[in-house]
Amino acid sequence: MINFNVQVYGKEKLLLMLHIRPHHLIDIIRNIGQGRPVVPHPYGHAQHTITQTILAGTVREISFVIGADDLCKPCIHLTAEGICKDILPQLEYRVLKQEYNDDLDRRVMEYLGLKENATVSLAAFLDMIEKNMAGLVTVCTHPKEDESSRRFGLEKGIAFVRGGWGEWEIGRVGEGER
Repeated sequence: MINFNVQVYGKEKLLLMLHIRPHHLIDIIRNIGQGRPVVPHPYGHAQHTITQTILAGTVREISFVIGADDLCKPCIHLTAEGICKDILPQLEYRVLKQEYNDDLDRRVMEYLGLKENATVSLAAFLDMIEKNMAGLVTVCTHPKEDESSRRFGLEKGIAFVRGGWGEWEIGRVGEGER
């Protein structure tokens, strides 16, 4: 269970531990670097609230999982058994996101030398990404996604998460609340 210590629409909550798929955290960092808006998704998942918490600087420890995570829990495609029933649309063949993401997360964890349920600090994970950027970008780039765009987003996202708001426009992070 996650709790957030960040002002999210006027409610303060405390983050104790984030349980997340490694590719979800990598995608969030890329999205931050690409300046994507931080807004609720139609699927109802928690990407926007987790992103806000990361940007607020309250994420300290992360436990990496393969399977449904804190981001997935409120998603409309997640079954009571914790299985994602959504289909990955960008592939030429039909595959459940569950299968694709489980395989992707296993490859990411193997590449980074992590075991399932490994706990690391956000700073340590950012270091891992930086030290393994070239290979990790290749492992994580989704079908029909540009590798250079992913790399750029990760590099900028890491710098932004480490350095705070800096020169970035607050409006690029959604509602402009931190």
